[in-house]
Amino acid sequence: MAERRASRIGARRRNARKAPSDGYDERRARLIEAAAKVFRDKGFQGASINDVATEFGSDRATLYYYVSNKHELFEMVIADAVQANVKMAEEVRSSEADAATKLRTILVELMRSYDANYPHLFVYLQEDMLRLAGADAEWEARMLDWSRRYFQAVRDVIQQGIDEKLFTSSLPVTITAQGVVGMISWSHHWYKPSGSVSADQIGEGFADMVLRGLVR
Repeated sequence: MAERRASRIGARRRNARKAPSDGYDERRARLIEAAAKVFRDKGFQGASINDVATEFGSDRATLYYYVSNKHELFEMVIADAVQANVKMAEEVRSSEADAATKLRTILVELMRSYDANYPHLFVYLQEDMLRLAGADAEWEARMLDWSRRYFQAVRDVIQQGIDEKLFTSSLPVTITAQGVVGMISWSHHWYKPSGSVSADQIGEGFADMVLRGLVR
């Protein structure tokens, strides 16, 4: 009985995605916002489908018309924003600008994205992606690919600056890149969109600190 019911719900979920009814996209967007708040407050492991349903203002069964499990719901929260940041970093890396301009652009745009997509991206940053993805190989592969591509773009820009004799560092380029990425990623512990310092100011300030340490 339970399997047949789950199958019917799954079929309705797939049909809704293919041909969404009036209000489906709006309700799905509200669900993502509700899930982002719950994951931000409780973390992935601490949050439950019931918690999200309560925040969404529905029951648990209703959520299964939108998602099949908590992993899928988590990916819905973070996927678009994370992929957009990866795309931005790769496009900046491929531009004709010098390495200092590229690195500044990436840092400023990332803080803007964290602000615009709050708390979605902070949900992503505060979780251990490998630990969360362990039960789902396909999801793990996507998480790893996004993280790898984003980090590689930053690393390549720093390497460009070193090759051009614009940057210097006493550390290997990979460790330097890890430091840069870690600095801005740590902002999930303290950044609030309503704070007295804007995302642009923070991004520019981070860029100033990094470039003062790298530029010859």
